[in-house]
Amino acid sequence: MARRNDRRRPRQEERNKIILAAGHVPVRVMYYLPVRANAQRTQRKIIAASEADGAAYVGDHAWDCIEDHSGVDLKAALLEFIPASTG
Repeated sequence: MARRNDRRRPRQEERNKIILAAGHVPVRVMYYLPVRANAQRTQRKIIAASEADGAAYVGDHAWDCIEDHSGVDLKAALLEFIPASTG
């Protein structure tokens, strides 16, 4: 039986093919990477597949991408909701 992570990558590649066939560019935006090492390896493979066909923005680059395209500093807006004692 295939592991769950082994099935996820081909799905991402298939999704990218469909997006490209429709005349669009696949873009992956991830605000953070998972904590577990195995999950990080899986996400890095997915990011690599996204970069091969389009673009991938991770971490601070993801927040910058959203701000560049929308004009809204989403990270600052969301941080306003976090109580000062936790931040």
